[in-house]
Amino acid sequence: MPPDPPYRLYAARALLAANGLLWLILAAVTVGRPWASGVVLAPASYVLALLMLGNALALFGLALWLRPESTTSLVAAAVWVTVNLALSITDQVGVMDVLVAILNAVTLAAIGNLRRRAVG
Repeated sequence: MPPDPPYRLYAARALLAANGLLWLILAAVTVGRPWASGVVLAPASYVLALLMLGNALALFGLALWLRPESTTSLVAAAVWVTVNLALSITDQVGVMDVLVAILNAVTLAAIGNLRRRAVG
């Protein structure tokens, strides 16, 4: 069997990175928009922004770590994106939640495609 073309890996990594970038932007908007208008944020808003930043860092890390031959990296990425997908669906649903859910679903499909190709 010929080696798998690298574009599948590049696509999965790019989707994970795009997901991380989206969460980075959401964290900045969560803190930046009220701050720019002079509104004093509750401490819970800062905690929420830190969780968003942590999620972005985890997604960036997974994008760098992802390897088709590493079952651990594939499972870790799939679990992380699945949890993100579940949380985006069960949360209040707005435009951003739908965009995040679609991006998560496409990312999960790309990771699953890598796993399927790596196994057989």
